[in-house]
Amino acid sequence: MKEISAQEFESLIIAKKSLVLHFWAAWNGYDVEQKKYLEVLEQETEVSLYQMNIDVKENFGLCKAHNVVGPPTIVFYKNGELLERVVGVMDTKKVQNKLCALNIV
Repeated sequence: MKEISAQEFESLIIAKKSLVLHFWAAWNGYDVEQKKYLEVLEQETEVSLYQMNIDVKENFGLCKAHNVVGPPTIVFYKNGELLERVVGVMDTKKVQNKLCALNIV
């Protein structure tokens, strides 16, 4: 998974990319678990997965814009458009099902 900055995020949206954005915090044990699930998913699919560190000082505006109240939060985009936001851990199968339901893969 690629760690991105707020500026990189904006360029991906402008490019109308489909992506899964994982807002996380290194201190949160659930985020470590979520990251493992997403790494498995990335190996099994061709979806671009991006990880956004939820450091409030560095990414407060982006977190606020996505209504991120706590990690882990996963945001799904297709063609640069926000489709859905999910708070909490989703295992690999649940993320795959969500990608299919949202017609991302």
